[in-house]
This record gives sequence, structure tokens and C-alpha cells, in this order.
Amino acid sequence: MSGFLRSWESTDRSSARSRELWRPGHVRPWDLAIWAVYLTHFFAVWLVAAMLWRRSRERFGRYAVVTIALTMAAFLVYWRFPAQPPWLAADLGHIGPVDRIVPEVWDRLGVSSMESVYENSSLVNTVAAMPSLHAAYPFMLLLFFWPAGWAVRAGLGAYTLAMAFALVYGGEHFVADILAGWLAAGLAYATVRAATPVWRRARARVRAGAPGAPDAPEHGGQAAEPAGAGAMPV
Repeated sequence: MSGFLRSWESTDRSSARSRELWRPGHVRPWDLAIWAVYLTHFFAVWLVAAMLWRRSRERFGRYAVVTIALTMAAFLVYWRFPAQPPWLAADLGHIGPVDRIVPEVWDRLGVSSMESVYENSSLVNTVAAMPSLHAAYPFMLLLFFWPAGWAVRAGLGAYTLAMAFALVYGGEHFVADILAGWLAAGLAYATVRAATPVWRRARARVRAGAPGAPDAPEHGGQAAEPAGAGAMPV
């Protein structure tokens, strides 16, 4: 997606971050924390799905529909409106230098091959930045488990904000990408929630009309008596 929607977040954000927190070649404890939060994107949603599958198939069904709807909507946007992440925009000279924290941490941990994976366009879609699914999934979890109480809300709210910070600090996404991800998650959740009662009513009508269901009385009369119902037992 071209520049005017995202140009307000320019090099100032990257250079300020570098001066205050990041030192190239020096991985600090908060860099490891950013790396860990970022990686939860690849398993948190699916672990929650497995938990719901074991505990409540009905809730799992709703969760699966929200997750699929959100993911497919994001993929559609990626296809129609490809957008560059900060690190790629910097590599192409559109903005100032941006350091990617996650590949740097992998390298410092001795897994240098991961750095090339993150930049290999044949393995990952490097222009799938807006909306950010990294940001959208935590917000989706927050909305889905909102009725679970204040403790769950606080935990998932902190996770949502931590992921947002990790994405911007790590050079993976602009703030606009994160806001778009939150919006996409909200729309997917609201759509599925609104459609659920309609789906339940439609399913109930289908079941009521299924073969073997008792015939409804006509005009207030009694339902027809099955053949042989009045016969004396032998």
C-alpha cells in the first residue's frame, strides 16, 4: 500500500528507538523479551484452539470461525493491497535505516539461518504488512475471552499491547498496520457474533424439518396418530 497512509511514521520513530533502546550488535534482556513475544504469534492461537476443542466444542466452533474469517480477510487485503513493512521500506530507501530485532536475536543465539528465512520472499510474503495478523490475533483473543473476567482481560490486554510494542520496536510493522489489525479483528469478531444467532435459528429450522420429526398440528388440530397406535396390544 502506498505511502501517504503510512508516511507519518517515518525515520524519526526508528532513529529514536535506536538511540534509546537498541544498540546494534548488543542483545539486551528486553530484546529477548521482544523476540519471545513476537514468536508467540506462531503457536498461541493454535494452542487456544486445542484447549477449546477439549473443553467446549461449541466455543471451539465459534473460535474457529472468527479465526478463519479474520485470516482470510487479511489474506484478501494482502493480495489486493500489498504493503511494505518498515524494514523492507528502509532497504528500498523509502525511509531511514531500520534494524530488525528478531532476526538479530536469532543470529546472536547461534541460529543465523533464521535471519535469511525472514527475508526470503520465496518462503514468506514480505509485502503482507497491513493489516498485521501479529497484532490482530492477540486482540481477537482479548475480544473472544472478554466475558471470562477482569483477570483474563488484563492478561490478554497486556499481551495485545506487548505484541504491538514488539512489532514497532522490532521494525516489523508500522503503527498503522497494528491499528488496521485491531480493526480487522474487531470486525471479524463482531460479524461472527452477529451471525451466530441467525445461524442457530436456521439450523434449528433445518433440524425441525428433518425426516423423522413429528408433524406439526394443522390449524390447531391434533397431530395425525401413527398407524396402529390405537390397536390393542397382542
